[in-house]
Amino acid sequence: MMESTASPLYLDWDFWNTMLALLALALTQLPLIRSFLSKPELEIDIHERITISHLIGNPSVVTYVSIKNLGHHDVKITKLFLHIRNQKNHLVTLNANLFYESSNNPSSPLVTRQFYPFHLKKDTNWGQTLCFWNYLDRDDEIDYKRAQEELQKELYQPWSSTAPPPPKIAVEDKVVPFKRLFEKNFIWKKGEFFFEFELVTQPEAQYNRKSMRITLYEADIIDLKKITERYCYGESITYPSSASQITVEAILGK
Repeated sequence: MMESTASPLYLDWDFWNTMLALLALALTQLPLIRSFLSKPELEIDIHERITISHLIGNPSVVTYVSIKNLGHHDVKITKLFLHIRNQKNHLVTLNANLFYESSNNPSSPLVTRQFYPFHLKKDTNWGQTLCFWNYLDRDDEIDYKRAQEELQKELYQPWSSTAPPPPKIAVEDKVVPFKRLFEKNFIWKKGEFFFEFELVTQPEAQYNRKSMRITLYEADIIDLKKITERYCYGESITYPSSASQITVEAILGK
């Protein structure tokens, strides 16, 4: 009697049916697998109106920024930068340092918060009015604090009379250090400027890098420089002032 021999595996139709079923199942899971292996995906939106200001020339920019997590992963937003250049050169990169916390109650006062890294869950949105600026470098900070102290002594001397003290104007020597810092730090001139917003995330995310363009006119530069004429009163140095800011309309995209 002859012994029967087993058919080769490649001739076994049940085997191939099983393999085809497994392959079809794997193919249906590919989009899901790809989404989990891909980088987180974020979307940035920037408000068209921005406020430009400065402290002794040191630039700052305020605008509303919205970040949406479109991906399948939670992501940590660690830093937010604003790169500024003119038509020829890169001028400065500013850090997001503060934001004005929004409230559902319109009558509530704005609350200023320090910008810290935060987690953005998938399918959620974060939007706040952000303040971008850089702190003065160490040497400028020392010069500024020393000159500020001297200006305060000049402007706020003791007054013994019961009558209100007359308006005090500092002598030019007390104002010169601030004007020198202003000339060193002031970047704005008549013409076009280009802004690009950059996110730093963990893990690294892909996102639509938002760019915008603004045009400053001679009148804008005059408005930004006017505050230097008020340094002799201590304005913007010994007390805050909004005289050193303008609001402009930006065009999204380069």
